[in-house]
Amino acid sequence: MGIDGMIKYIRYFILATLMLWSQALWADTSLPPDIAAIQQRGTLRLAVYQIPIPPMTIKDSKGHWSGIEIDIAQMIANQLSVKLVVIPTSTYDNIVNLVANNKADLGAEVYVTPERALKINFSHPYYSFHPHLLVNRLQATKYNWNTQAQVIQNLQQKTPVTIGVVLGGATVQVIQENFPNMKIVGYNTDTQAFQDVVDGKIFAAVGATSMSVQQFLSQNPRDALVAEDIILPQATILVSIAISWENFHLRELIDSYFEYLQKNGVLTSVFQKYGVTP
Repeated sequence: MGIDGMIKYIRYFILATLMLWSQALWADTSLPPDIAAIQQRGTLRLAVYQIPIPPMTIKDSKGHWSGIEIDIAQMIANQLSVKLVVIPTSTYDNIVNLVANNKADLGAEVYVTPERALKINFSHPYYSFHPHLLVNRLQATKYNWNTQAQVIQNLQQKTPVTIGVVLGGATVQVIQENFPNMKIVGYNTDTQAFQDVVDGKIFAAVGATSMSVQQFLSQNPRDALVAEDIILPQATILVSIAISWENFHLRELIDSYFEYLQKNGVLTSVFQKYGVTP
């Protein structure tokens, strides 16, 4: 080995040694391995559905993400002293798979269902809501369903009609369980489904969040002449954060942190920031 080769070898050895020392200094061996891995990486990866669903997820013209679930994930990242990284993906099933395969640490907008619980774990629910339907008034009148109670009762028992849902969302299961005779049509967004309700193409559509129907009608007040908001009191959707089964300690940390945030009113403040009453 020549002098130049020896110098390069010494430089490489010194650099490798410094890198090992740096990792040893930054790694806290007292932390559980799943949390230590996140801190060593320096990022908390949050998988989200690529189409924003306000107020849970919002994306501005510059590509910046915000919303209730983004703010909550950011607070968790702050607790871990790491940067939050948002990973948009095309379907809710992809969110589940990213979390299950440890390609994302957390999953947003993934409502709790028994099928998903076979693949991933969930934090304690931090929010729950009754689904809302946007119903075409003219079609309801045609069936002589003149009250909201009559609409719900007949949807459960009698005439099969078409209901729009967001593909891959928990609302699909809610409709299947509560209205087994209904024909379900999938949409990428509930706004698209709502417009088809207004245009008379489908009888009703279920909102992806508790605020979706109200927001649509407030933004399109004339549509309230032909469509109305109906709550499904017999159904409840639980909102949690999706976590890999392997990241047991991360889930325990999040559950403890949620309990702290709830007791101190911080979660309530996050919801109120986006006009939601938890």
